[in-house]
Amino acid sequence: MYFELAKRMSGLEVSKLRQELRKNMERKDTIPFGFGNPAMESYPVETLKEISDVIYENEPEKFLKYGQTSGFQNLRISLLDRLNNNYSLKHDNHEVVISSGSSQAMDLIVKILCNEGDIVICESQTFNGCVNAIRSYNAIPEGIPMDESGESIDLEILEERLKKDTQKKIKMIYTIPTFHNPLGTSMPIKKREKLVELANKYKIFIFEDDPYGDLIYSGEMLPKLKSFDKEGWVIFVGSFSKNLAPAARIAYVYAHKDITEPFIAAKGDADTHTNMYWQCMADEFIRNFRFDDHIQYLKELYGKKCQLMIKKLNKYCRPHLSFIDPKGGFFITCKMDSTINHRIFMEKLLNKKVIVVPGNLMSVNGTGFEDNFRLSFASPTEEEICQGIKLIGEALEESKY
Repeated sequence: MYFELAKRMSGLEVSKLRQELRKNMERKDTIPFGFGNPAMESYPVETLKEISDVIYENEPEKFLKYGQTSGFQNLRISLLDRLNNNYSLKHDNHEVVISSGSSQAMDLIVKILCNEGDIVICESQTFNGCVNAIRSYNAIPEGIPMDESGESIDLEILEERLKKDTQKKIKMIYTIPTFHNPLGTSMPIKKREKLVELANKYKIFIFEDDPYGDLIYSGEMLPKLKSFDKEGWVIFVGSFSKNLAPAARIAYVYAHKDITEPFIAAKGDADTHTNMYWQCMADEFIRNFRFDDHIQYLKELYGKKCQLMIKKLNKYCRPHLSFIDPKGGFFITCKMDSTINHRIFMEKLLNKKVIVVPGNLMSVNGTGFEDNFRLSFASPTEEEICQGIKLIGEALEESKY
């Protein structure tokens, strides 16, 4: 059958990362270091059952009928209070709006800000979904190298790039400053301040993607980029995917009303409103079921797994791997040294049924970083972490030049 797709589809394809992981999910007895999924034991099933009973008994019409495009008002208020109380985020002329996952938030922000040929700056390795969202509107994702020792996008290279943008094609910077996916880095305070200064100076938006911000396992919580924002150039996006349930598809955008108003208009055309049942569930959890105690449980659960993976990497994989010890989040990215043939290493891992994410799949350009791979410590069991890292060590030894 012959037909022509819309031109905007020319650079868009099914996520290679999702294809690769879906293929490997079909294999039996794999050790799942590749998946950014929460652990099964993280889901508060009994609490959710109780909350569901409560909201069905009270006012089920609240979530069975159509809702507001901007989101369930009670949840929006709960989130505003939480942002203020937990992160000291309180800005004039700002509001919270609810989206169907942070991927929809990214999609709609690109839609309202970027024309065809406009540029969105990203870290050179980043979340694959954001790259696809940019390309879906014929905008251009452009990677800036990471200063990995400084745990930040290279701000000197970034500023030089912004200076050269005489045609004002760069519309936004997409960043995951806290517990970065895939690197596990966390941008230091001074660099956060500098990045917001650059946004103010060059009048471009920052999309601060913060799916892991609550999940800190060591050290002090870092302030959000948004906390340094005095002019409204930072768009803060949080999510319930990692601290409640991915299937809920609830995220939230905290931004100046000059952004949220066109965002709501675009969302109304996309899906009318986000799932009302899960919005009511999340609001009831925050208000009446000790949500912060649940967050504390997650921090203890994942913090233990994180430290176990680091311990086993140090035992079985040094000196052939280097990595940054994450202070939170889900991920560790490992870099092989020059003594390892990375192609043979990946073949050995597949034969051993250990699933990781190759670095090129997390690259803005889809190439490069072949000597890198991403591990997730979130969903594997402790036994799988111990066994899987030992197998990675064996694969390294078997892959030397």
